[in-house]
Amino acid sequence: MSGRNRKVKYNFGKIRVYLNAAVVVLAVIFSVSLLTKLLNVLLLICYFGLTIIVTIVMFKIKVFLLFGMQGTNPKKEQFFTVGQNEDKTRVRKWKQILIFLSPITLCFILPLILVLVLEPAYWFVSFTSLVTGVSLSEIVLYLSAGRSEKLSC
Repeated sequence: MSGRNRKVKYNFGKIRVYLNAAVVVLAVIFSVSLLTKLLNVLLLICYFGLTIIVTIVMFKIKVFLLFGMQGTNPKKEQFFTVGQNEDKTRVRKWKQILIFLSPITLCFILPLILVLVLEPAYWFVSFTSLVTGVSLSEIVLYLSAGRSEKLSC
């Protein structure tokens, strides 16, 4: 099996996936019902477009972190030598910590910035897209890890 075709195990329980699925369904129903009452098609298109973008970005981040947690990052391991392995592992762990903390920080800072800059309808779209996209990426990760052997970072 080559480096890019390794199978990744989903280490988290199915309850987490079910909760994310419930969040996605509730967020989509709430968002679509509210945006259709506003009769603004542009807001609805922005909602789905931003949700897709957030889902893809968060999926890539989660795959990178999952490979790092399992120690199976194929891009990094091929270039390690024995003397540099410990230093590279420390650098990789700090990268993982920063990649993990950046979305969390974004979740706290983004709403504050958006309240000042955007009107409330666009703020609502961006926030619900973030919530839906992050939850949807967890579901996609679960389905990809369970069925595909070509999950790669």
